[in-house]
Amino acid sequence: MVAARPFLIIEDQRLVAASIARYLRPIGPSAFAATFAEGDEMLDAHSWAALIVDVSLPGGSGMDLLAKWRRRGNALSALIVTGHVNAELVNQAFDLGAEYVVKPVVGERLRAFAHRAVGSLDDREGRVRAALEAWRVRYQLTPAEMDVLRLSVDGATRDEVAAARGVTQETVKTHVGNLLEKTGRPSLHATVLDVLRGALSSSR
Repeated sequence: MVAARPFLIIEDQRLVAASIARYLRPIGPSAFAATFAEGDEMLDAHSWAALIVDVSLPGGSGMDLLAKWRRRGNALSALIVTGHVNAELVNQAFDLGAEYVVKPVVGERLRAFAHRAVGSLDDREGRVRAALEAWRVRYQLTPAEMDVLRLSVDGATRDEVAAARGVTQETVKTHVGNLLEKTGRPSLHATVLDVLRGALSSSR
C-alpha cells in the first residue's frame, strides 16, 4: 500500500529526519519542518498521510502542536518521537490518539506505523465522503454548495475553492452564505468541524 499523500516529519535534527524519510520512502514521500512554527504552518497548508513529530522542537513542544490540531478536529494519524522515556508523555500521546516511540527509532516500527496510517486514511476518507453525502441529503445542498463544503473539508482556503471551481470570491461567499443558512451553522469553519466530527463518530 503506497500513500497518495506525503508524510510530514517535524524534527529539528536533519539527520534524524532524513533517516525517518528513508525508512518511509517505500510507502510514500516525506516533507520536512524543523520548528514548531514551521510545522504548524505546513500542517495548515496541505493534506498529509500522517504526522511524525519530535517532542522537543525549537519554539514549542510537538505534543502542544498535535494538541492544537486535535482541538481543530484534525484526526491525522500521528507518531510522537522522543529521546526520553517519560510516563507523562506516553499518557499525553494516548490522550491525543497518537502512537509513541523512543529514539533511536527502529525502521520496522516506522514502516508499521506508516502502513497503519495509510490504511486508516483510506478508511477515514470513506467515512468523510459518507458524512458529506448525509449532509447533502439532510440539508438538500446544491452541487455548488457541496463543492464548497467538500473542498473546505479537504482543507482548501476560500481562494483555493474559488480557483478550483473557476468562480469569483463573491460567488464563493454567496454559496457559503446559502450553506450556512441551510445548515444553521455560524461559520464555514464550524460546519467543517461538524462534518469531520460526524465522520469520526461513525467509526466508534
